[in-house]
Amino acid sequence: MIEFEKGDIETLDFMVATMVQKKSVNGQDLIDEGYIKTESSEGFEFNVRADDRRADEFVRYLSILDKYEVCDCFYGEDSEFGRKNENTLRFHLGGGFKALYSELTSQ
Repeated sequence: MIEFEKGDIETLDFMVATMVQKKSVNGQDLIDEGYIKTESSEGFEFNVRADDRRADEFVRYLSILDKYEVCDCFYGEDSEFGRKNENTLRFHLGGGFKALYSELTSQ
């Protein structure tokens, strides 16, 4: 079972908002907005293993979206992305992962 933490909410809600606007979201969207880091704290570009970690991080986010049926998720050999479905806008307008987290933690 894949769960999310409070620290994931901002990134997950960004992904949902991006799909509402653009119909899809990919790892580069998160990199461009700084949700997935591409440099070390010393300012050096990560190596190939770091590329794998960034992809794993994005896939983890996609898996959370998939679990809650927020979008259609596609996992390929060389790319992954989420695409808006019939639940995306309703989930977004209902408060997204911030609202879901509040609901889950109040039970």
